[in-house]
Amino acid sequence: NNTNGSKINLGYNNTVYNNLFNNSVNVQFLGTNYQNFWNTTRQEGTRIFSPGNEIGGNFWAKPDGNGFSQKCEDSEKDGFCDKAYNVTTDTPCTPNVDCGNNVDYLPLSDIIPPTTTISPNGVSWTNNDVDFTLSCDDGAGSGCDTTQYKIIDSTATCDTTNLVTGTSGTVSCQADSICKKKVCYRSNDSVGNYESIKTSNIFYIDKQAPTTTDDSSSAWTNTDQTIKLTCSDETGSGCDTVTYCIDPDSTPDCVPDTSADISEGTHDIQVTCPSSSTCNKYVRYYSSDIAGNTESIKNSNQINIDKQAPTTTASAVDDKGDLYTFNTWTSSTYVNVTLTCNDGAGSGCDTTTYCTDATDECIPSTTYTE
Repeated sequence: NNTNGSKINLGYNNTVYNNLFNNSVNVQFLGTNYQNFWNTTRQEGTRIFSPGNEIGGNFWAKPDGNGFSQKCEDSEKDGFCDKAYNVTTDTPCTPNVDCGNNVDYLPLSDIIPPTTTISPNGVSWTNNDVDFTLSCDDGAGSGCDTTQYKIIDSTATCDTTNLVTGTSGTVSCQADSICKKKVCYRSNDSVGNYESIKTSNIFYIDKQAPTTTDDSSSAWTNTDQTIKLTCSDETGSGCDTVTYCIDPDSTPDCVPDTSADISEGTHDIQVTCPSSSTCNKYVRYYSSDIAGNTESIKNSNQINIDKQAPTTTASAVDDKGDLYTFNTWTSSTYVNVTLTCNDGAGSGCDTTTYCTDATDECIPSTTYTE
């Protein structure tokens, strides 16, 4: 606490060891300062603070991080301060010189490195750069001194080279790129304890829009068509939705407003045409990925569906070149018949077949040529 920890009023011959004191004034003596013992012999045991398997004296800390154990030198890094501690004067001392009646000859030292955490610790797919913060905590130790970090690709391994000092940074990714990165970081305390290098979870950043294609054809057909849209997002966040419209005429200008799931990579769209009709349509579409990137609107090929049969008419002339009227008698030795096909705005006439008989019962099987 921020006041007194222990008060000793005329106490003597007390033995106090393996405790953690963390107060503004750890021990206050009242009355005559009699001798007390603040350590045991150096021996195996479970320490109250810091790693190791030996005990001796106490760990002397203060809330402001300036306690004796928090700042003392430990040149051998064995968990014990190099100098004895005068409990009365709260100062280092030399035995048999200035240590007085209350001395800890084996004060514990701080050999515990601080602990650093990162926030956020990686992110799932996003299309924005990500800011992060590093927070150091040294508990009752000497206090955090320096925090270092660097940003690497997710396939690399963290080490202590090329670290920069700071407690915040930004994981960034260039425009039209896909990035998977992680942060390497560590801190050290005021007495030089370094924590092992740490590795964050992966920061996934996708700034590249997906790409969608279709399998449409402009070739004429007489049936409704299924158009398959295929989305690819390479190594990015993955395709999410496709938004589309079907333009009812031959001008591709509709605004996509129907959304569908395309996370599996494909989506089928039915393009229909009424019976006895001719249709020229477009599919207009774009896809979005999980990170929120959206590609530009694309147009399919013109989809041509012709469900309207062509119309064929016949005209004739006699052997004198005069027009002949069907279903009338003639004295001409022959009649030349011309067949004319018209498919309007449809796919176009292809083949005309015919037959001749006297009873209007034959089945056309001869291909007409002009």
